[in-house]
Amino acid sequence: EQIALAVAETNACDYCLSAHTALGRGAGLSDDQLIASREARASDPKAAAALQFARAVIEWRGDVRDQDLATVRTAGYNDGDIAEIRDGILCGLNLDNEERASACGAIKVVWSASGRL
Repeated sequence: EQIALAVAETNACDYCLSAHTALGRGAGLSDDQLIASREARASDPKAAAALQFARAVIEWRGDVRDQDLATVRTAGYNDGDIAEIRDGILCGLNLDNEERASACGAIKVVWSASGRL
């Protein structure tokens, strides 16, 4: 839910923010954690790296910078973990199926071409 909140905030989707705030509360996140997640922050450095990476993927439209990948990897995420973060982001985007497939393919091409994923 923390990644979903960061995605919803970045996309300025009030409906998604409302839904994921409720789900986050249900999952046991505190109000401070909910607010921090919206800002791509967390007290846990590993969670913070995932949130910041998720926001970078959206802001850079999938054209992830080397420094973003290095940061998330240094925090302890492997390629499988990074793919899960990516997939979670794609689920949170307001795209139809064709756009989602295109976005996912573009991210894979960018990462594969650079030998990153």
